[in-house]
Amino acid sequence: MKGWVVKESGFQKNYVRKYESIMCQGNGYMGVRAATDENYEKNIRCTWVAGTFDKTEGKNTNELPNAADTTAVFLTADGIPLNLTQENVKDYKRSLLLYNGLLERSFTWKPRKGLCLAFRSERFVSLQERHVLGQRVLIRVLEGSATLELQSGILGGERCGNSHFTAMQGYVQDGIMQYAETTYESKITFVTSAVVKTWIKDSNGKENAVEMAIHAEKERVMSSCRVVLQQGQELCLEKICRIVTTRDEDVELADEDSSKPGRDFLLCREKAEMKKLCERGYRKIWERSQKCWKQLWQKRDVEISGKVEYDQLAVRFAIYHLTIMTPHEKNVWTQDAPFFSLPEIDLNIYRSEEKLRAYQLFVESRDTDLCLRNNSDYGVHTTSLGVIWQSCVLGFAGVRICNEKLYITPNLPDNWERVTFRLWWRESQLKVTVTKDNVDVKVLKGPKDIEVITE
Repeated sequence: MKGWVVKESGFQKNYVRKYESIMCQGNGYMGVRAATDENYEKNIRCTWVAGTFDKTEGKNTNELPNAADTTAVFLTADGIPLNLTQENVKDYKRSLLLYNGLLERSFTWKPRKGLCLAFRSERFVSLQERHVLGQRVLIRVLEGSATLELQSGILGGERCGNSHFTAMQGYVQDGIMQYAETTYESKITFVTSAVVKTWIKDSNGKENAVEMAIHAEKERVMSSCRVVLQQGQELCLEKICRIVTTRDEDVELADEDSSKPGRDFLLCREKAEMKKLCERGYRKIWERSQKCWKQLWQKRDVEISGKVEYDQLAVRFAIYHLTIMTPHEKNVWTQDAPFFSLPEIDLNIYRSEEKLRAYQLFVESRDTDLCLRNNSDYGVHTTSLGVIWQSCVLGFAGVRICNEKLYITPNLPDNWERVTFRLWWRESQLKVTVTKDNVDVKVLKGPKDIEVITE
């Protein structure tokens, strides 16, 4: 889908951190860097929860603590660990699908002569259930046979950045992995829970469950399996996770009559929540998240027509990242929240003879994160993301407020034919379509008697 997919074609070992940043996932409550399933020297595995600031020992600076990681999946074939930097990996592709928040990856791997494996994986952070994330891995034997060893779970000790946690401990009960930890200064307890399900699918589609061995330590909780696969068979892994903290307003820490501390009650409560998620299953959880993304883009998309594929991708990239990094109210995706409310702003450069320079400034913002250079290793640039959206809507589309009146006077770049977007004015939701010589405004909701000045 043109204008909707951020791609990595071929494993870019020198840009590992950049792709972790620009392909990160989130929902406003949590953010997860797009670290590869397997580890590399430059990996930065990070999971952050909004609002959980903490000071490290001996420092006065508040920062978000890096919570336990749930994304790592370690694979060996006949004792050979997966390593994408070697020449035996072909057809590598990784894509972030902006329209539904899914991160996909695929490649073929030949760990030794006579053995070829096809690897596919996907992961998502639910937009519908802010505490939930999921992951899926599929490994098919294309040639030969192999003994595969697969490990996945919750990693507490192998994380980047300053150490913010104490009282770290892993737990296992009823097949549910849990990891609890508390920040040093702010005393916020995090509980991360995960369930891993694995099975083997043969060439006829028959599925046989694989039992996972689970062990808990102070710094990790891991599930693992060891299986022998023949040609045509596929090893499948599905993982469902939840992350909560003792500061979450939507999580009850104890009943009124309970004397249990927050950590113990939270562990018990999350165990029950994980059982509910497992009953629903990975696919239904993912479908609900996908539906929320569809509703969101119906309200927030800015559609550009013309010879503008890269410009279009940049605008949606900006909207995606501004969405996943911003905390939202519960059920915001089904409400008519005025995301595109208009500030009092004057961008004369877009309505003057300097339009070419204005477009050059847009291109600079567009390329800040999307261009292949090591300037986004530790995160995307929020100012550039804001400039991209403002340039389109308030700049080239010419939307502005003057003397409490709404003006739309477009001056599109030469390669742009049309721009379509939604915004709120007063109590009305508008759908605006502008071309180089025309402005069309439709009232979708609210009062119809609004005045829009287009001259």
